[in-house]
Amino acid sequence: VSFVVKPFGFQMDSTIAVSSSEIKEYYDKHKKVFKQPASRDLSYVVFEVTPSDKDIKEAEESIQKAMDGFLTATNMKTFLARSSDRPFNKTYFKEGEIASYSQELEDFAKSASIGSVLPYFKNEDAYIAAKVTDIKSMPDSVFVKHILLQGESDKKADSLMAVLNSGADFVTLAKQYSADQNPNVAEPGDLGWLTQQYMVPGFESVFSEPIGKVVVMKTNYGVHLVKVTKATAPVRKVQMALLVKEINPSKQTYAEFYSKASDFAGKCEGSLEKFNKTAKTENLYTRPAQRVLPGAKTLANYEHTREITRWANEHKVGEVSPIITVDNKYFFVVALTGVHEEGIAPIKEIAPQIKSVLMMEKRNDKILKETEVAVKGLTSLDQIAEKLGTTVSNQTGVTFSSLTSQQLDPKFVGAVAGSPINKIMGPVKGDIGIFYYMVSGQEKGAFYTAKDAK
Repeated sequence: VSFVVKPFGFQMDSTIAVSSSEIKEYYDKHKKVFKQPASRDLSYVVFEVTPSDKDIKEAEESIQKAMDGFLTATNMKTFLARSSDRPFNKTYFKEGEIASYSQELEDFAKSASIGSVLPYFKNEDAYIAAKVTDIKSMPDSVFVKHILLQGESDKKADSLMAVLNSGADFVTLAKQYSADQNPNVAEPGDLGWLTQQYMVPGFESVFSEPIGKVVVMKTNYGVHLVKVTKATAPVRKVQMALLVKEINPSKQTYAEFYSKASDFAGKCEGSLEKFNKTAKTENLYTRPAQRVLPGAKTLANYEHTREITRWANEHKVGEVSPIITVDNKYFFVVALTGVHEEGIAPIKEIAPQIKSVLMMEKRNDKILKETEVAVKGLTSLDQIAEKLGTTVSNQTGVTFSSLTSQQLDPKFVGAVAGSPINKIMGPVKGDIGIFYYMVSGQEKGAFYTAKDAK
């Protein structure tokens, strides 16, 4: 199909008017569209507890004191358990995997050797120091098979190892002896591709095992005969110990923020009018939250706000909450500004929305009539395009189901699907503009065969 489109654009026509009777008529005709669940409109002020300069300084002093031990520790796991706010992480990282956490750590890891130390630095809400504990060339993932033995399994494991070393088939033995008989794998014994993130606890050494060699491993599930059959190409990976001292608000800081929130809530005296007046006087930002559902557990970007929702469901428009604490970090003071009952939305709530729709429809109809007058008597798409100040576009392979894939106007696609060949058609009032077009060819479709589906 070749086509010309005159876009509606986004500019509204100030000469167009919509009457109250037209809004009422539209509302009555489309009532089912305006069915709504129960919800609440809120306005709120939030006080986020953030560390003071004193808190930041204390965190820095704390990591300074721990640095000597970090440099000399022989058992890093034990040292970090005692001295760091985060435990030792055994994961090995390749280039590019640490950048999302910290670019400083990423840059350090690229050229560091075992034992290299990155002095502490401030990273968002923590001070961090790093030490390279190991470097390996290892694959990202390995394909693993196993035979799981449970109960009196040590002797059985020795026996099966002897049989395997004499040439027995691993899959056959897994089918006969393994306690793991997963019916959803290709072959008995398959665990599949394992990564450091998707791993059976206790199997971490599979990344260092030679392909094809059977080894014994013990986990909480029992004794395993493990065989790595495939692996991705090995790459350089770094294991780092991180000494972390988080920058947290002190009790004094917490109390100061609570006092600010309490002072604001007290001045509101439970009144929406005083809530707005006090917020304006004290230059506090009031945030709106529209149509909050009765079971909502989040509010904007804040999680665990179920208590706010519960308060809103139990109070009347115009009331203001006492302090509501969220995650021991945020103090909310909330005003209930609106209630929407379940059912059909009243016309006064959605009249502005309906007015906007009707104004666009009238504008689009006006543009349609203007284009009809402008192109009357023209006999080619090129002439129409020139008259409308646009160009001719072409699209092949248009099907009735091609809306999303080709990003075409759905009303235009519907018109094209039922049009004759080699005849200028239009105008068609689509969602984005007025279309004139000509279909130059058609191909009949066919049902999918079993081969296609496969």
